[in-house]
Amino acid sequence: MQKSVPNVPTHEEFFGLDDNVIDEEDFEANDEKDEKIKEMLVIMLALLQEFYIYHMYDDEYYFASEQFQEDIEKFNVDLKSNLEVLFNEYVEGLSNDYNLKWSIPIGVVALQFDLDELINNGIDSVTATLYADLKDKADFYKEVESGVFSPHSNFRRALKKLSNQIKVKGDYLNKKADRTYKEFVYGQEALFYWICSGINTCAWCYEIEAMSPLPLSMLPIDHINGRCKQEPVFPDEYSEEYLKVRGD
Repeated sequence: MQKSVPNVPTHEEFFGLDDNVIDEEDFEANDEKDEKIKEMLVIMLALLQEFYIYHMYDDEYYFASEQFQEDIEKFNVDLKSNLEVLFNEYVEGLSNDYNLKWSIPIGVVALQFDLDELINNGIDSVTATLYADLKDKADFYKEVESGVFSPHSNFRRALKKLSNQIKVKGDYLNKKADRTYKEFVYGQEALFYWICSGINTCAWCYEIEAMSPLPLSMLPIDHINGRCKQEPVFPDEYSEEYLKVRGD
């Protein structure tokens, strides 16, 4: 049976030339707009690094075993429980930031997200891919009975996948929170322009910008890391609920 590309060992791995160190730069988030996302990345990647270091010298027989499957399932639970705590703290931080921005008392606007689904979909995919890659490669090494098995490149791929999951989901939470607060401040029926940033803007965003203004509920969520904005047609017309909490 043909192996998928990620599961085939590299030349360096097969002959034992691969460096078994995850670079320190992998723990740095490149997205400068959100320090809290950077903090989450450091914590989650450190957990992956710890798991890697513990198993970095295990041979193909371990990674082909049922014990490895049990270990990675436990690791999956550990990742998800840690990320749940971090995401809850992140959402709480978003609430505090927006409360300050709009002078809204704490608890007036509730940010509700299905964090379980958000976390499960992302982390399950990371660990499932890591498991499948290592299991297939371990089976390959057992079959050829030569070469030096190394899990390094598979953990590198998992590291990049985990980084992407955290950035994507953090950005989504941020955009949804921004929308929730704008709907409270301006009202559900308030009309908004879609304003393109002009920096690497796609045709899809330009098409939305050319449309008539719409309520936020009818506008899509911007791309992950998208720079387009949704601005109210009447920025000085606030909802009754918002005026009440401000005492206007």
